[in-house]
Amino acid sequence: MYFSLSPGDMIVIGITADSEPVDVAPIVNRLRGGTPEAKEQAVHELFHASRGPANQTAFARAGAIPLLVELLCDGPPDCKAKVAGALAYLAQSHDANKVAIGQAGGLSPLIELLRYGTPDGKSAASGALWYLSGNAEHQVAIPQAGGIAPLVQELSDGTPDGKKSAAATLWNLATEHEANRLMIAQAGGIAPLVQLLVDGRPDDKEQAAGAICHLVVDNGANQVAVAEAGAIAPLVKLLGDGTPDARERAAEALRNLARFPLNLANQAAIAQAGGIAPLFKLAGTSASGGKLRALEALKVLTWENPENYLAVFGSAAPDPEK
Repeated sequence: MYFSLSPGDMIVIGITADSEPVDVAPIVNRLRGGTPEAKEQAVHELFHASRGPANQTAFARAGAIPLLVELLCDGPPDCKAKVAGALAYLAQSHDANKVAIGQAGGLSPLIELLRYGTPDGKSAASGALWYLSGNAEHQVAIPQAGGIAPLVQELSDGTPDGKKSAAATLWNLATEHEANRLMIAQAGGIAPLVQLLVDGRPDDKEQAAGAICHLVVDNGANQVAVAEAGAIAPLVKLLGDGTPDARERAAEALRNLARFPLNLANQAAIAQAGGIAPLFKLAGTSASGGKLRALEALKVLTWENPENYLAVFGSAAPDPEK
């Protein structure tokens, strides 16, 4: 994932290669007491050097996180995107740093940047919130700080990478949080998620499917709204041409659209959209996660639905009265 900053400068989120070990003290010292130009250069060096647990931990122990949050609040506008990117790197797969960024007051200025920043700043803030929203306390704090509405806005009109990060953040926020599911729907998040499912890049579609999957868990109103927004056909399409992870998310989303509460209309719509055949294929050819989700979806499609039961099992359901 890339946040474009300036010519020749990119923030890459999702890279697995660790940065080379660096002496973090001079960088942090410039963040603490350097000129404005020295601080900007220190931020530049930090986000290039903060991939991987060794450097992430070293920067945090040297006191970089509160200094970055201070710059995010008071630094020059053209530096804030880079600061948000540095915080994203420090938070990526590092639970202690996620907590530290929250304790340093980093969530509110990130949301402020997401709301009022440049396109690159919004994209970088969205990426940072993606990683920070993997923390259970932040899943509560981000909505309380007003983060859902600007995430939905970024999902609608942000850069391609901003949209992907916003969808991923909404996925995290919707997981096991019924109040957040309601707020995301009320903020208008369903329609742009479905649009991303239709015209996004392969990885974007996975994030959109994951968010939709959790928005409809145990929520009959969202089940109806997602179906009415046109999600079923692109989810069925994703079963056939998505990445392996996206196919698993699509099967899980279709399962959730039809169950708890049981939604007979969605059952029928999934079958009419041609969903049964690709679910069968996924159940027979995918890795364990996709196979399980496909089998679960097929099972749910047959509940109290004789036509789907016949399509899935090849014979009519047994009469419980006999």
